[in-house]
Amino acid sequence: MPSPLPGRGFVTDQYDGTVTVFDAATLDPVATVTVGDYPEGIATLPDGSGVAVANWDSDTLTILDAKTLVVTHSIDMPSGPRAFGSFTGRQGPR
Repeated sequence: MPSPLPGRGFVTDQYDGTVTVFDAATLDPVATVTVGDYPEGIATLPDGSGVAVANWDSDTLTILDAKTLVVTHSIDMPSGPRAFGSFTGRQGPR
């Protein structure tokens, strides 16, 4: 997944209910953010302002601001949301 901010990467930690943010150059952890139960899918928002995380067990989609690393939205979803790949809107011209 391309990073919304240069030098940062994001990865879900399923059993911990968190997203780990890391420095892409050193691979050192920068922050751990609580998002929801059993986060599985993660993708950059189309405008690069953050990441969306599908939380399978809590039936939510969490939006995490890429700059501040603060959860800005938690959206209720139907049971068992999962996502792999691009799932946050059109990524290019049609």
